[in-house]
Amino acid sequence: MNVPGVHYPHRIRLRGPWQSEPVAGGVRRVRRFGYPGRIDADERVWITCAGTGGRVEVSLNGQVLGSHEGGMPFEHEVTSLLAPRNELVMLTEGDSAWGEVALEVRRTAYLRGVHATTDSGRVRVGGEVVGSAGRPLELYVLLDGHTVHYATIEPTATGRAFEAIADGSGKQVRVELVDGGCVWYSAEVSV
Repeated sequence: MNVPGVHYPHRIRLRGPWQSEPVAGGVRRVRRFGYPGRIDADERVWITCAGTGGRVEVSLNGQVLGSHEGGMPFEHEVTSLLAPRNELVMLTEGDSAWGEVALEVRRTAYLRGVHATTDSGRVRVGGEVVGSAGRPLELYVLLDGHTVHYATIEPTATGRAFEAIADGSGKQVRVELVDGGCVWYSAEVSV
């Protein structure tokens, strides 16, 4: 469904109130939240975290999602685990700092790892298209608002890599994954 004003990914930041309590060897942080509105059949909900300073174990509604080490971002698809009221628990070792935690509503296919570099008057953009779609999707690469690359791409569950090389220079790259007239996912990176 393409709703005017709805853009993907749609992020819902899980800021305060987090409840924190010391436990043996670390801190248990809990955040309760409601169901994130209407989720259509072609949408999925992910829990994302910008990373932590140490080891963290993440669970939602009593279901362990996984453990993560260090400062790398991580994410988990949680659509089937959501209830009208939810409890996210992050058990960290020590009192390590952590980055922003959010719910992210995405379509069934999305972009991952989008990056851009410059080299000898060219901009090189890459990343992956992950997930599933009923047909190939369109991939647009824009440099400072101008389309510099177009392709069709079939997403895969493990990720299908893409790379675009454009002559010129610029400051901002935007990559859009499009199905018909609907932008399924967009990502912006600085060059």
